[in-house]
Order: sequence, then C-alpha cells, then structure tokens
Amino acid sequence: MRWVLLGAIVVVIIAVANLAPTVAAPSKPTLPTMTAEQLLVKARSARVDALSGVVRLSSNLGLPNLGSLGPRGDTLTQLLAGSHEARVWFDGPLRERVALVGPLEETGWVRNGRDVWMWQSDGQRATHLQLPTEVSDRSADAAAEAKEHEAAVPPASPDQVAQRLLANITPSTGVSVRSPQYVAGRAAYALVLTSHSPASLVREVTAAIDAATGLATRVTVVAKGDDKPAVDLKFTSLTLKRPSAKTFDFKPPPGATVRQASGAGSLLAPQRRHHRWSREAREARRTTAAPDAASGAPTSVIGKDWDQVVVLSGIQLDRRFGELARAATRVTGPFGSGRLLRTKLVSALLLDDGRLVVGAVTPAALETAIANPH
Repeated sequence: MRWVLLGAIVVVIIAVANLAPTVAAPSKPTLPTMTAEQLLVKARSARVDALSGVVRLSSNLGLPNLGSLGPRGDTLTQLLAGSHEARVWFDGPLRERVALVGPLEETGWVRNGRDVWMWQSDGQRATHLQLPTEVSDRSADAAAEAKEHEAAVPPASPDQVAQRLLANITPSTGVSVRSPQYVAGRAAYALVLTSHSPASLVREVTAAIDAATGLATRVTVVAKGDDKPAVDLKFTSLTLKRPSAKTFDFKPPPGATVRQASGAGSLLAPQRRHHRWSREAREARRTTAAPDAASGAPTSVIGKDWDQVVVLSGIQLDRRFGELARAATRVTGPFGSGRLLRTKLVSALLLDDGRLVVGAVTPAALETAIANPH
C-alpha cells in the first residue's frame, strides 16, 4: 500500500493517443449479484496467463509546484501530478514489459526469464540485471534477496496493485460492493475497501473486478474529506491475447552505454543525464545524497495496516527540491526536528538527522510513530 500511495514504483508512462477505438456501451452493465466475500474470492483466484494493454494513471495529491526539478524531472516526480499512460505486456510470470514513452524519449523495463533490462533512450543507456536461480535450497537471506530481485520490474497494471492490497486485508478494513461499471469496454464489479483507522488519510480504495476473468482493471484511492480520487489507475484498453515472443526480446542498440545492476533498486531509479539546467543540482549532489533505492540506506516499517509508515535513513534532498522544502512546515518534538509536508494522501517528515518518514497517515500519527518506534 505504501508504494501505491507514494507512486513509487508502481507505474510508468507512455504518451500514446488513440491506440484502440472506443466501444460504445451503456453507462453501467447488468451483472449477477455477488457478495463482498464472493467477489474477494473471485479477485484473489483470478488467473490470466497473458495480456497487453494501455494503463492510465491520474494523480491529484495536492503537491506544490515541482518546476524546480527541471523540465523533465524523473519518473517518480512525473507520476505525482497529472495524467500519464503506460503500455504493458505480460506473458506468464517470466515475461513482462512496461513501456514509458514521452515526446522526445523512451524508458522501458523488459523481463525475459532471468534477464531484466531497463532502457533509456535519453543518453542511450541500458541497465541489465540477471535474476538468481530458484531458491528452494537456499538460506533465508538468499531467498529474501531473490524476492527483492523478482520485483525488478515495477508493478504497472491495476491487477498487480490490487493483488497486493487484497493480500493484506485485515479487521481494520471494511469490504463492500458497489454498482458495476465498464472499464476498457469490459463489465466489472466494484469492490470497495474502507479504512477504519482514524489516523489514516485514506477513506477508501475501490477495485474494479472484471466480471469474466476476476482481473482487477481499475484501482482508485480517495482521501478523507474528498469525493474525487487522488489516485486513479486503470486500463484504457485491454487485450487478453498472448503477446508475440519478440515483444520481450531486448538488445541494446550499437553505441549504447550498458551497465550491470547491483540490485533491483538500480532498475527502479532511472539514471539522470546531466543537462545544462541541472548544473546547480550536480553541485549539490557532490555533497548530498538523494533518495535512492539502490543506495543501501536502511529501511524500517513502523505500525501496521493502514497506519504503516516507512523510515529511510541517510536521506538529504538536493537543491532541486527547493519548492517542496519551502512548502514544508518546520516542526520539533520528541522525535527531533525537521520539515513536515502533507498532501491529500501522504505525510512526509524529513528529519535533520537524515531520516525520511513517510506514511498515508495524519502528521500527528507520523510524529507519534517516529517518536515511539516500538
């Protein structure tokens, strides 16, 4: 849930128009009645071997202007506001592709068996990671490392996101069913997960469950005190045919720079190309460290369910994040001192000692969690 709300590494972008014709349909389908329990079973047992389609992410988190990050920013900051599209292909658990295409550049992730590639056309850069073999006879540490590597391709479809949510339903979550809807021209049930936590900023999460397959085709997140989704992730076109095997072939073009990744985190944080506009940022990076999943910074989780918060250590934001810093409020307390930023769905506290505390909870709950971590 925390990665869904942070927009991390959940979805990538493709700016492609008119990929499929729009199919005229009634506003709401007529489907057999299902209880929440029946719909949960249907969603959890969904089995779709292959698919391809276009996914759209719309985010309205209420962040300040991010212009200081430069004309292109990076994948994460682009996802924090506005609407973006990605094209995805899946063929079983060992073949995945996610394509992010902008007006002047392309970024993509491709997994084919044990080989995972990230490609950035801007600067002609390719990053390669070879996943470990099966871990049935390995130690617990090796198994955990292999599991991290398995996440090298970010979850890009609504179903991948929904399955993570459905796997963690607890008594702190209310489950109900709403009127059916159409998603990508397909009839779907609406499964609603409601937070019972007074500290959570999330009011509800709704997953559209495809009536024919059980596949989640849309996920929306609504903040408390709001009626419109702060996050809306959905298929705009969907085909359940098996993609061609060539879709998952990747070879760096001649002249490309190729590097070997040390871990899965290297594939989730695209390399930045140095541009003239970022000279100040380059100076700052010589003396400060930016958040990087591949940097090895210790990570811990405090709390559970809707109240979970994530703590990253050794974080210092460079000067490009000036707008965010100016929008933050200076705070002090038993946890120390730092800068607090709240959006509709996320509170973030950057402490002066280099810890970054983030959660989909109120600022008071965030401060309490870090002041009393056990």
